[in-house]
Amino acid sequence: MRPFVRMGIATIGLFLAGCSSTGYVRVGKSTLPAKAEGCQLEVFAAEADVKRPFEKLCLLDAKTGSTLYNDRSPEGAMKRLRKAACICGADAVIITSMERKGVSLASWGSSSAQGVAIRFLEGTSANPATAGP
Repeated sequence: MRPFVRMGIATIGLFLAGCSSTGYVRVGKSTLPAKAEGCQLEVFAAEADVKRPFEKLCLLDAKTGSTLYNDRSPEGAMKRLRKAACICGADAVIITSMERKGVSLASWGSSSAQGVAIRFLEGTSANPATAGP
């Protein structure tokens, strides 16, 4: 195969794959095992909205791809953020920022979300019937 043909195929592959990414950095003292993908998480818009003691586990960052074939919506970014929080073993996520970029000459648009994965501390269940003494 000629070099320019291989280069064209590689370029098309990168274009179709987009540049989505999801990452996390552990910041807490605890290292919890990962939860199953799609685990149940509470989502908070601000740290002040969390009404019980918690520990920060991970800083989260999620970006959607920018090609026509990716879910470029804020909801797509949130799905990625939630997945990273489950990997961190979190009980909840505090959203710190969300951004949506529109369509441009070089992109079909994209979204990003950043947050903090947290775990609730022992004996602080949201359900008073199951809370400790």
